[in-house]
Amino acid sequence: MEKFLTPEEVAEILAVPVETLRVWLRQGKIRGVKVGQLWRIPREAVEEFTRPKKEKDFSVYTTWNRVAKAATHLDGYPGLTLLADDVPARLVPLATEHGTKVPGWLEVEIQDHTGNYGPCFYDGTGKATTLAAWVPYLPAHADREGVVIHEDVLYYLDKKGVSHKNGKAAE
Repeated sequence: MEKFLTPEEVAEILAVPVETLRVWLRQGKIRGVKVGQLWRIPREAVEEFTRPKKEKDFSVYTTWNRVAKAATHLDGYPGLTLLADDVPARLVPLATEHGTKVPGWLEVEIQDHTGNYGPCFYDGTGKATTLAAWVPYLPAHADREGVVIHEDVLYYLDKKGVSHKNGKAAE
């Protein structure tokens, strides 16, 4: 049987005020159950809460043409060509070959015929492109093929059809 702790016991373990812990419980930051008016927290939930957190996967699912339209709002961006047959696209954080995120930049991936997403190697006109063609001063992967876009594009994306979960863009 799972051992449950009181908010007072957990607050002491975490060295926070009891009221802070109650706020976290209401916000779902730490798992707990309400028994009548009283909170009870599984010991396992305290262990989960104190474990180092893995960085969440950030992906925005949309389509190529929505990204292309949003890109027209970005100053100095070379632009993307609209496709006659739109394709699903995913925006993911740009990372170096060592996995270090490049702040402010997203890589545009497109869905292939098998349903998997991968780097987009063409600019929409069929012309192969390198990351340096999009952002000449970009230090990471400057000679690698692909399309990148500044994260400000997220402000201009048509929200219809945009999803932040694993899956297809909503219609």
